Amino acid sequence: MAMVSDRMQWIESEERIQFSWKWPTLPRWRTLSELQQLENRLSLAKCTGKNVDEWVWKPCGSGNYTTKSLIELLNSSVESHAEPTIRNNLISQKVCIILWRASQNKLPVRSELDSRGMDLDSVRCPVCNDDIESINHSFILCKTASDIWDKIFKWWNLNSTVFADIYELTKGSNSQINTATGASIWQAIVWVTSYYIWKNRNDHVFNKTRLCNAKIVSDIQLKFFEWISSRLKKGV
Repeated sequence: MAMVSDRMQWIESEERIQFSWKWPTLPRWRTLSELQQLENRLSLAKCTGKNVDEWVWKPCGSGNYTTKSLIELLNSSVESHAEPTIRNNLISQKVCIILWRASQNKLPVRSELDSRGMDLDSVRCPVCNDDIESINHSFILCKTASDIWDKIFKWWNLNSTVFADIYELTKGSNSQINTATGASIWQAIVWVTSYYIWKNRNDHVFNKTRLCNAKIVSDIQLKFFEWISSRLKKGV
């Protein structure tokens, strides 16, 4: 771990800061832009070397950190701008969280990681390798995902349709279902299927395992019945 003095040096004769970065991988995209902004801000400071560095907590007037000041900061900024979460009481909360993260582009698909400057061997889909891995591709357009959706629609005796994007998938509505209970159950099916499509992707990436699509659909059916049965018994 480097000290600040290892990376920044004040050149007294020129009255400027000289930076000395040692990157294992050169920054790019947004990371490079943020680095340039940081350097521009630091270049406005003048280091006299006469003062001792100290930490200052700006949200509190005294400069000292307090839990109360952090809570006030969160209440005034973070929570007020947070996107509402989504929920279906028929299924596990962890499924709802994955769908919410997908709808906010907060899942680590390769296109998102690349845009944040991460050095990847490839940005193509790790499951099918046919296209760049985006949220829409991973959940909808990938060959594996598409085949799983076809099987799910056949299971429900519905005409197979392609979701336009992740937002339509998250909504989970279907014009072929015209009852409130049926719509809620169908949305739960869509979300559980999406969860297992993402789980299969992660198993392939991190564990090098690949299940046949029929087995994935079987797991979806079993887990859905397990979740919905336990929740109906509780009167959810």
